[in-house]
Amino acid sequence: MPIYEYQCKSCCLDFEVLHRSFIDHSDTQCPDCNTYDVEKKISLSSFKMTGKSSPSSEKFSDSSDIGRNVEEKFRTHGVEMPESVRKTIDDARGGQMPKGLDI
Repeated sequence: MPIYEYQCKSCCLDFEVLHRSFIDHSDTQCPDCNTYDVEKKISLSSFKMTGKSSPSSEKFSDSSDIGRNVEEKFRTHGVEMPESVRKTIDDARGGQMPKGLDI
């Protein structure tokens, strides 16, 4: 279940919401002023690998694996991948970080 970060366009509050699906989030409401005028923010993901290298952790060292899990999830759920997601994955595979990420 994804956790998304949002910013309220009315009161500028930054907040997080745990969604039960990857589909429509148009019902996201600011917890402070109760408006639905919110914008999803681009967030960094994080994970921690511990211990010895394993075949599953080695896959992250190959740039062709970047986004493979995302591609698989779209296929599994029968959802067409938006062109913006495709471009982001292709750019990352080419070594270009997505715009808006401050890494």
